[in-house]
Amino acid sequence: DSQGSANNEAIEYLKQFSEMSFIDAPINRRKAIGIASSLGLSVFEFTPKDQKACNEVEVLVKKIYGE
Repeated sequence: DSQGSANNEAIEYLKQFSEMSFIDAPINRRKAIGIASSLGLSVFEFTPKDQKACNEVEVLVKKIYGE
């Protein structure tokens, strides 16, 4: 879940592992993501397009792979 106090605990826990790093790019609970994935689609392929969901996924991808 992208919201809540448990996230801070999880981030602190991840810091114990040098093999892992925290990427600050939250993906919120969006209906479009759940429906798209249940249909075997990415959020970019799903219509109607949820621009907020697409933007969140784009931020995550850019942080992982660079711009």
